[in-house]
Amino acid sequence: MAHPVQDKYIPGVHLVVCDYCRLKWYSKDMKKTWDGFMSCPRDYDPKHIALEPMKVYNNELAPIPDARAEPPDLFVSSPTANKIALGIPDLS
Repeated sequence: MAHPVQDKYIPGVHLVVCDYCRLKWYSKDMKKTWDGFMSCPRDYDPKHIALEPMKVYNNELAPIPDARAEPPDLFVSSPTANKIALGIPDLS
């Protein structure tokens, strides 16, 4: 594991202060966290899976298999009412 600055020059690498522990580190050892902070390897914490947005699939427009029209209401209390609901003419 990397250690904080040890007072030696490395070409192309600059010093960065860790946002969590406030120690100086070389830029090659730092990582940017998911919330935008610069973190040393000791303090780095990856984003938890519970913080990711859920995938929502919208299939409201998907066709419904075996779709049928709703049947008419039938009332069993009166034979005349059933004939009226089905549209059968009353010949009595």
